[in-house]
Amino acid sequence: MKRLAALLIPVLALPACVTDYGGDNAHEHMHRALPAAGVRSIRVQNVSGPVAIAATTGNTVTIDATKNASDSDAIARAHVDIIRDGDQITVRTRYDENGGGWFSRHNGASVAYDVRVPAALNVEVSNVSGAVVMSGTAGDVRIEEISGPVRATLGRVSASRHVQISSVSGPITVEIAKNSDVRVDGKTVSGAIRTFFQGDAHKGFVGETLDGRVGSGSASMSLEAVSGSITISAQ
Repeated sequence: MKRLAALLIPVLALPACVTDYGGDNAHEHMHRALPAAGVRSIRVQNVSGPVAIAATTGNTVTIDATKNASDSDAIARAHVDIIRDGDQITVRTRYDENGGGWFSRHNGASVAYDVRVPAALNVEVSNVSGAVVMSGTAGDVRIEEISGPVRATLGRVSASRHVQISSVSGPITVEIAKNSDVRVDGKTVSGAIRTFFQGDAHKGFVGETLDGRVGSGSASMSLEAVSGSITISAQ
């Protein structure tokens, strides 16, 4: 059996710096730059705070993470782990068990991520509370959001590309190129569905559904919002 080696990435950038002004103004910023050779996918797992993913040129993955909390003790209880396991990089927020719980804004820190990746990488994001914004990526996309808006600018979605986005509370906005070749399935429990193309849309007693296609429909896109709208517009 192939042995999977999960190694914490060594420090490859500037040291983290904590600034504590009291009140709700303690901050710590960290920066990492990782070679992307051999990497096929990146996963970002956050609990509280926004996540921004953008495609960039070159063959490097860069991660900027900023912790924000009420004091430096809360900053110290929150951790950003960066793990390379085979062809995948995982970036995750982790809290000490006695840190007051994931959802405590005053006992735990929020973390804001700004991640730049080569466009071809597959990207997966999960976030509990905070906006998710993605732009320019050309690989597969999977986003799971609990509370917060999701906006994804995805360019041409075609061939065997897969896009899956879900949100429990918050709108989903997706921009794709007009010359995409993608089949789109959408569903809301409470919220409207708006598209730039013709599709088989139904308004039910609860929510709306969509079954549509752009071009040949070779790629797939699945969008689901429990409480929030879905908008698909032309890029």
